[in-house]
Amino acid sequence: MPLFRDILKREMKSRNLGIREFSRRVGMDPSFLSKILSGQRNPPQEEFLLKKIAEILEVDPDHLLFSCGRIPGRYLSFFSDPDNTESIRMIAEGSSPSFSEVSKTRKTQKGQTRRQVLPDEIL
Repeated sequence: MPLFRDILKREMKSRNLGIREFSRRVGMDPSFLSKILSGQRNPPQEEFLLKKIAEILEVDPDHLLFSCGRIPGRYLSFFSDPDNTESIRMIAEGSSPSFSEVSKTRKTQKGQTRRQVLPDEIL
């Protein structure tokens, strides 16, 4: 997976956006952006700012967040489940978890049974 700064460089170049113009659109300091592009600083912490960057560059915000090593907020509950993280670990290591390992049956608060399945974006 490309690093955040690689995506940023590529997409800024493809749109002929300089550091000053891009910084102005995003609302960040140009020197901070310059340091990110050179690898001297990490990407911004704020998810809303990363989403704004993705919007301006017309890239998938989840892909951009993952490129920073961050989990998008809408996936946090999924990744906090130990069963799901174990299935993801197995996939990352090249193993293929069985359907029963990926899709667990759970009881809801009302006593109904439901399956928890990996989101399509992950599979």
